[in-house]
Amino acid sequence: EAAIEKHRASAQSFITRIVVLEDPSRESGTPLAGTNRRFVSTVSVGSVRRTREVELTKTVAAIHPDDQLMSIPQHTLLYRARRGLAIALAIAGVFAEGSDLESLQAKNARAPLEGDEASSFKKLLSASAYVSAFSFASYLFQLIDSDGEAPNDIAEPDFLFDTPQDAVKSIVAGLDKAITGSKDDADLMTRARAFARVAIDGLLARKGRFDGIGPFENTHIRIDVDDFTLDGFDVAPGKRSKPLVMTFKKPEEVVGNHIAKFQSVRLAKMLMAYDFERELNPFVELGGFLFTFIGDGAPGTGKTTLIQMIAGLVNGYCQVAGYPFA
Repeated sequence: EAAIEKHRASAQSFITRIVVLEDPSRESGTPLAGTNRRFVSTVSVGSVRRTREVELTKTVAAIHPDDQLMSIPQHTLLYRARRGLAIALAIAGVFAEGSDLESLQAKNARAPLEGDEASSFKKLLSASAYVSAFSFASYLFQLIDSDGEAPNDIAEPDFLFDTPQDAVKSIVAGLDKAITGSKDDADLMTRARAFARVAIDGLLARKGRFDGIGPFENTHIRIDVDDFTLDGFDVAPGKRSKPLVMTFKKPEEVVGNHIAKFQSVRLAKMLMAYDFERELNPFVELGGFLFTFIGDGAPGTGKTTLIQMIAGLVNGYCQVAGYPFA
């Protein structure tokens, strides 16, 4: 905890105001056909980077511009971001202590390194940056609670792996972009958690580029105060399990696409035609059973509602027939 506290001031400054370098050539201005996503290259083809000021605290506060006090979700996100930054920088320090990086940093402070030592120092410093970025993204993913459907317009951050500080700053900048324009508190938390997932995926896709991170694979870090666990590069080893609670919907509560609703009701009836004694379903034997049922549509168009309606119908049929619904 003392090592984490040492980085709290830096973490506070990172969520208050930072200046980051971004590569404008990575993001295409044209969305991919049929989606809101834009192509983002993982390889920089431009030599010119632009600077951008990032003020995460102001971006979060802008969700409710007429309220001088932040809501609990707003405050929670900022606290988690600051705490995650401090933890990530502390973990980078642990990585340095467990490798040759710490001694090379001391040598480099006295005189610039040359030759093999310089190459090793650069390699380990980049590895340390990668570890700090992964730790920060994992912390956000584990500690931010949201049950909303993840949007599909969240972009990867413009990762920088020069130093651990640069790495976590690049994620702060990406988080700032992801939550900008959030409609309300629920949308804010949903977008923040979705961004953490996207950042983790992007980091794992780049993992093979870094030498020297092998020892971290077997590292186990547990912070009980936050209920945060990091087992190497496992995505969410400490993810808290929640009891599965199914919310049922009645057909009369579902409006909109009548064809989709009709097909969903039909599927529920087909499922309940199953004969448990003979272990047969006549719709399978005679044909016409919907083996594949795909819900396609943008967030908020009712896919989850249809699933809840199907589950509610099946639950009702099970109660009448005397079968458990599970």
